[in-house]
Amino acid sequence: MDLSRATIMCFASLLLELGLQDKVVELFAQYSPLQRGLGMPPQLVKFSVEPGSRRRLFLYNPLAQERTEHVQFLVTEPNIAVEDASGQRLLVQLEPQGKAFLAHFLVRLLPLSIHVFSVIGVRSEGEVAPPAAIARTDADLGDAFTISNARFQLSFNKTGFLWSVRDRRVNRELPLAISFGAFATVERESGLYLFAAKDQPPRRLPCAGRRWAVREDAVSSEASVDCGRVRLTVRLLHTDAPPGQAVHLETETRLSRDDDETDVFMHLRTGVASCAARGCGFFADANDYQMVWRPYVPAAGVAGNVYPVTTQASLQDHRLRLSLLMDHSRGVASLKEGTLTAMLDRRSRFDDDRGIGQGNQANRPVRASFLVTFEHLPEPPASDELFANGPLTRRSPASQLNHPPQLLDGALPCDWELVTLRQLPERHRYEYPGRRLQLTLLRRRLRCRPAATPGVEFSPFISLESVEPVGLTGGERPAPAEPLRGLRDLRLEPDELRTFELSYRRPGLDSVEEMDEEEVHFVKELNGVGSKEAVR
Repeated sequence: MDLSRATIMCFASLLLELGLQDKVVELFAQYSPLQRGLGMPPQLVKFSVEPGSRRRLFLYNPLAQERTEHVQFLVTEPNIAVEDASGQRLLVQLEPQGKAFLAHFLVRLLPLSIHVFSVIGVRSEGEVAPPAAIARTDADLGDAFTISNARFQLSFNKTGFLWSVRDRRVNRELPLAISFGAFATVERESGLYLFAAKDQPPRRLPCAGRRWAVREDAVSSEASVDCGRVRLTVRLLHTDAPPGQAVHLETETRLSRDDDETDVFMHLRTGVASCAARGCGFFADANDYQMVWRPYVPAAGVAGNVYPVTTQASLQDHRLRLSLLMDHSRGVASLKEGTLTAMLDRRSRFDDDRGIGQGNQANRPVRASFLVTFEHLPEPPASDELFANGPLTRRSPASQLNHPPQLLDGALPCDWELVTLRQLPERHRYEYPGRRLQLTLLRRRLRCRPAATPGVEFSPFISLESVEPVGLTGGERPAPAEPLRGLRDLRLEPDELRTFELSYRRPGLDSVEEMDEEEVHFVKELNGVGSKEAVR
């Protein structure tokens, strides 16, 4: 079942339990277009704002570190402004997109916090006055053109894709060529689960009717090209925060019935001398836990050299490390020195005898997002310390949020990661939320001012009463060597993963029943339900 449909059905079930039948009708009327777009790439939120009115945007940062987010949405009219919770207006850029307008801005989100923004309809364009944006199309572009931000200058060729990167910080040219191709697969062996490619060079994916577009404004600069089966967008953000230190890639593949027995990939050709004494290959994360070496084995063929990668694949030599960060797991290979090949989509007519009984021909457009980062190494990495922190792991201390409250009074150190923080039920009444939290923390092996303790504490919003170490799943309860009074007493070694159980209380709420009645009363008020009406 498509995730969007499952979410709507769960929401409808909740409204029915609350006795809000009219809201269910309104819900399906609002989201009926999703029924025609199930399985399609996610679309931007689109809404209208009348002059003098406002709509609210809620953004939640689930990370325990500060982040800078590029926010995008569609509006039907261009006369809008965006304010944060303090009433300060943000720098918003608008551009036409079909019959609507794309609005986008950059915003800093504090750790584990909810931020509220207001989209306001203004009465005249003079009240908005956004900075001018530059838009160019094929007719305006020469054979070679560039886009840039404070860190990078990207060079393009109209007959190809991205072909070089200049790092302005060190004034060094970094070759980076992007292309798309397809492996021919073995009939009746390669299917929905198995990947079996023929031992022959991959073919380049034909690009019919190549159309370029370039847009530059105060928030971002991007170049996009559409050539039928593949669409590529390359974006740079104008910020000194970590997202501005990476090259953003977005691909969309659209396979048809003419592409049977095809495995489409994106190919990155770099100038990194990745073959060393140990041989050729690349580094990849092992289920987002540690970076491990993935060797190239010529005798294994193409299929035997495609490795599963969850978040990051890297090439490095004695002076440079290039990393490809991805939005979800996929197969990645390095078939030649200085190259990375990332799988994007597959299509096959045949079954691979793994229980499905059919091939994979129900292809929909597939969208994927990547970040390319460049790290200049001051010295060759030692054999036992292959990876230092990259530009995306740097975090600055977070300041206190007044409204709404955040859970932590600061940011975790750069080598600490919040894996799980969830509320546990009452021990003897499982249907009621309890006064306990299960917290799982991971400390990575990074050289980024490492810290043996978190250095932060829960905000006064949660009154912490006790901290108890438990097993990884919360079952075992080993006795602590010394009492733990709070988060600052926790200690982890590099690559250590531990779980703790926290007891807390909410000021002003002494029992579960009081909290439940208060929340039910709030839901009734919010939806106009009378106090005498029953809510199950």
